[in-house]
Amino acid sequence: MGALEFAEWRAFDRIGGMDGPDRADRRIALLASLFANAYRNPDAHPEPYSPDEMMAWLNPAWETNEPRRTDGQIEAELMQWAKVHNAIVTKREARASRNAVNGPACRQVEA
Repeated sequence: MGALEFAEWRAFDRIGGMDGPDRADRRIALLASLFANAYRNPDAHPEPYSPDEMMAWLNPAWETNEPRRTDGQIEAELMQWAKVHNAIVTKREARASRNAVNGPACRQVEA
């Protein structure tokens, strides 16, 4: 490799090169296909998975007709989930606290 070609490769690398976000996607897709193939049911999926199948942006089969949710919609859904979750946990903690104080053997008797 000559100096000019080396300089071109360095310039290419500075603008994203081969180690940009697409390359990272490929590395993760390779790992995902490795795990998918390790746990693949050969009867249900006889052919091994390829890394390309693990990248949704390359795989039209993963596309849906549902519109993408906005960040605000996702945040609202998560906040609703957190509210329900916290209510359940609070109820469980209150029940556990009552049982600890008023266990089955020592119930309070009203006068």
